[in-house]
Amino acid sequence: MQRVYLSSTFRDLESYRSAVISLFNYINSDFPLTCMESYTGVNMSPLEKCLSDVQNCNIYILLVANRYGFIPKDPRLNPGNKSITELEYDTAMAGNKQVLVFMAIEGDPQFPFDDAADPELEVKKKALSAFRRKVGEQRTYPPKSFTTPDELRNLVSASMILTANTGQLAIKQMLDENFRYCCNRNRQFTEFELVKEKSELPFACFVTNGNHDDWGGNLVNRCTIFSLGLREADILTVAFDEFYHFDEYEKNKDAFLLHLHNKIFLNNDIPYHSLTELLQDVKTQSPGSFVVKMSCDQECLSDEKTNFLVNVFREIQKEISAQGFKKHLYFFVNFEDSFEEESNPGLNKLQVFKNANQQGDKHLVVLPRYEKIKPTHVKTWMQNYVTKDDGCIDQVYRIHFKDLPTSFRMNLAEQSIRKLIKRINSKDKEISEVINS
Repeated sequence: MQRVYLSSTFRDLESYRSAVISLFNYINSDFPLTCMESYTGVNMSPLEKCLSDVQNCNIYILLVANRYGFIPKDPRLNPGNKSITELEYDTAMAGNKQVLVFMAIEGDPQFPFDDAADPELEVKKKALSAFRRKVGEQRTYPPKSFTTPDELRNLVSASMILTANTGQLAIKQMLDENFRYCCNRNRQFTEFELVKEKSELPFACFVTNGNHDDWGGNLVNRCTIFSLGLREADILTVAFDEFYHFDEYEKNKDAFLLHLHNKIFLNNDIPYHSLTELLQDVKTQSPGSFVVKMSCDQECLSDEKTNFLVNVFREIQKEISAQGFKKHLYFFVNFEDSFEEESNPGLNKLQVFKNANQQGDKHLVVLPRYEKIKPTHVKTWMQNYVTKDDGCIDQVYRIHFKDLPTSFRMNLAEQSIRKLIKRINSKDKEISEVINS
């Protein structure tokens, strides 16, 4: 069992701490997390409790942004007049704990600073700068930077995969459908976060591409469950061919809205009348926000059907704006992509939405395109989580991944990686001889 301690200032990083805590809720009891959110009444001071928990942990996670934090006045435990966070870090280093450090970019304005009215403000500014410098100088590798809670969650997840104390891949317990380790999805997440933070309205339609098997489900889960804090039950799944059956726009629009209404209000006690009343019912009757995941296969790629989506989302946006809608209503429209560079209708349809966005439909957001996985992605994964030795990586790839084509989809890469993890953790002779040579 590897005990983990989460250390940071609190008020400025509360949502970021929640993202890390949610990660450990997915990990089994081999990695129990200790953090101030779980503290109850104990017969010791908060500082004593924190330092005691750091001493008892195996893995110490430090988050640093723009606040130095509270400085406890305790001549015995804090003669150097340091913040609790720095004292926790010093305790972890003195105890030879495995230390994982994540730092926001210094001065990033999205992270609050220490209070301007704090009489110790200037002292804290200098102390924070010195603390950042000390942490950076004591790390073999530079601390990883983060900007959003979801990005931090993914960084912590990646750093937890290989634990120095056990020499085994913790990913065995952690890998589930919400995690992908080959494909760098930061472009998609960054674009999503920018729209979420900057948009004045709670409605947006995110257009992306993907294969027929997944329909962008992984992206939707990570953007909504982990970033927006929605429940999985709040994600509604709609297929284009379930409602589009008519030659007239208005009939197809009504069929779509009725279909959406029935997905939201399963008991059908609330009748459907119009877009206006549907949104009013969502505002007053539904318990929370909604995300709609819509799949559009190759049969949905005509100009007529694409223009239908552009127009119906434009109507939804106008009505939401008129009603002063406060809840999140996000659509994720995923076009099936053949991943061929030539003659790819799915890729062409993304351009239709880009053009509409440039012409004023700012609620239509085309996320960066997915790309097929290549051997270099898998080798980068091995470099991050298995070994830094390039020769060893090439040997393992030739042994274990020899049947993979020159480019392949995420599900095939992940299946092969799962098998490799099992071989490593079971001390497979062929793989172990290469890694340990």
